[in-house]
Amino acid sequence: MGIRTKEFYEFQNRVMEKLEKTNLSQNESKYCWTLFRESFGRGEVNVKIKGSEMAEKTGLYEANVSDIQKRLKSRKIIQINGKIKGFNLNTDEWENLQAPVSFKNLQAPVRKSYRHQEEKVTGTSNSSLIKKEKNSLKKGFYKKLSRKEIDKLEGKPWLRATMIELENLPKNSTDRFLEMADFTGCYNAWLALQDAYGVRDKIAWLIAKVKSDPNPEE
Repeated sequence: MGIRTKEFYEFQNRVMEKLEKTNLSQNESKYCWTLFRESFGRGEVNVKIKGSEMAEKTGLYEANVSDIQKRLKSRKIIQINGKIKGFNLNTDEWENLQAPVSFKNLQAPVRKSYRHQEEKVTGTSNSSLIKKEKNSLKKGFYKKLSRKEIDKLEGKPWLRATMIELENLPKNSTDRFLEMADFTGCYNAWLALQDAYGVRDKIAWLIAKVKSDPNPEE
């Protein structure tokens, strides 16, 4: 665990804020946030880690990890020196930026056959069927998003999806936690939770962490 100086937190926040705005594919995003956790999350700017280890931690194939690293390096997002990996701290050099998109602006994709059905059928019974179909689509909307839409999930929407869809945390409690601080504060608390042991109520722990201010004093 490295020593976390004021300069370290400035680098950490700079990279985190840039990642929020950077257009990444789903796998690129998974790689970047894993690298962020393994480096900044452990108090280091750079980390010594093999491609096979990154594959294990991200759940991606090692060949895919290699391709992702090449793309991110060519876009000057990360720097690689042998097994030493880290983010390019000169974030002005990062390529392909765009504003983050909110979850509420994303719609569940509708299958072509369903669109055709909705255009053609009329009547009370058919309307009920259409309504039922719409509801079934909404239930699993995160899993049904297109790759282009998933690529746009950044910042708090990304963290919310991780907490609810992957960690199965309650939606209302998760939203309450995310409203208590900006993305940096919430993500710092989330990183700290990953190193905590024996936590029974994760939301209560996160809320207490945010209240105690996980950011360093100026």
